Amino acid sequence: MLIPDTERYQIALGNELRRMRKARGWTRRDVQSHLSMSISTQTLAAWEHSTRAINVTRFAELCLTLGDRPHAVLERVDHAVIGGHDTAITMDLASVVEIAHPELRPLRRWAAARLNEGGATAITLPPAAVDRLAQLCDIPSDQLRVELAHAGGVGGQDSDVGQLAS
Repeated sequence: MLIPDTERYQIALGNELRRMRKARGWTRRDVQSHLSMSISTQTLAAWEHSTRAINVTRFAELCLTLGDRPHAVLERVDHAVIGGHDTAITMDLASVVEIAHPELRPLRRWAAARLNEGGATAITLPPAAVDRLAQLCDIPSDQLRVELAHAGGVGGQDSDVGQLAS
């Protein structure tokens, strides 16, 4: 299974860490004073602005210091990058057709057929349709969302709401 662009995860993580700090009404100096590890406010800023990666030990302590469990923070970051189970996704059909993974052949054929029909090249699928496409590809829905995000097949502004034919 491929993972989406790690830069998108790092940016989402930085945004979430900054959001958590601000939600507590803390400055970076306040965070620094509550941590047991010795780090500079510049390092905190680098984590929040995604210019430096954070290691897992520091990440865990920072999350706990900011009042949340690391896995909950990662869940929100993941949701920000690829969406959750209950989130509709918008797919760029031309990008989907180009995905090379063999297990996604049914998805590629479906996207190609939609493109041949004409109309919008980006469609929005409700969660149930995403789940159905994942079943057709014989992969978990989460993996399909990840594959689509990695391929650039998720996104788009002007789209139709797509329906799967049975």
